[in-house]
Amino acid sequence: MKSPNTLLLYPDSEAEDIEAIPQAPGGQPYNLVLLDGTWGQAKGMFLHNEVFSWPKKVKLNHSTKSKFVIRTQPNDMSLSTLESTAVALAALERRPEIVDILSRPLEALCDFQLQHGACKHDSKVYKIENGLWNKTLKKKYLKKFEKDGQTVNSLIDSSNSIEPSS
Repeated sequence: MKSPNTLLLYPDSEAEDIEAIPQAPGGQPYNLVLLDGTWGQAKGMFLHNEVFSWPKKVKLNHSTKSKFVIRTQPNDMSLSTLESTAVALAALERRPEIVDILSRPLEALCDFQLQHGACKHDSKVYKIENGLWNKTLKKKYLKKFEKDGQTVNSLIDSSNSIEPSS
């Protein structure tokens, strides 16, 4: 983990855009570490394990919409761990086709699930913004929208089902 060629995919304020990472010196490969879990779980692993402070942190700068359509993502730019891995490897290897190659099994899984009764999911943000969210939002989520320039009242007006909760 202390190797200069080890990178941790974790998008905090210190993280460098993975696209800006130069080729590893001497043709050496990078060791890419990913934390697999929900964002809350990944944040917990990161904060409670000193070992994750050692490698250089990198983040994705992408415009890819998730193909994991059988799960509600937090927002339209959230990717599954597999998709994040594919985008990161494509950037490090300078081979954009890697994204499609590694994403095919996920697409096949989703297609199979959809053919057998699963439903396509829109992101939580999409549902909220379009008045389709029918669950109570926590105050911390409403604060996040306010921070992003939306008001609580505009969210509540767009969906009668949104009520602040503690």
